[in-house]
Amino acid sequence: MSFRIEADLCPYCAQPVDAVTKVADPDRIPAPGALTICLYCAGACMFTEDMKLIKLTEKERRKLHPETQRHLRTAQSFARALLAKRKAK
Repeated sequence: MSFRIEADLCPYCAQPVDAVTKVADPDRIPAPGALTICLYCAGACMFTEDMKLIKLTEKERRKLHPETQRHLRTAQSFARALLAKRKAK
């Protein structure tokens, strides 16, 4: 399920982000600390307390549960594949 969010810019590529799609627990609205992937650059982002996007640091990434880390890598791989497909057209 996708949710509209207050427009923000990806902290990696500065593209506008105004929606997120939940992979796990699809009925739950994104909250502070939630992770998302930019579909323009595959950057891993986290929501702050005021729901702004920030870069997920390597330190924060290492603190994630191993299964969450795996899901994040999978999502980034998917986003990179979409980017490659777009560029190939």
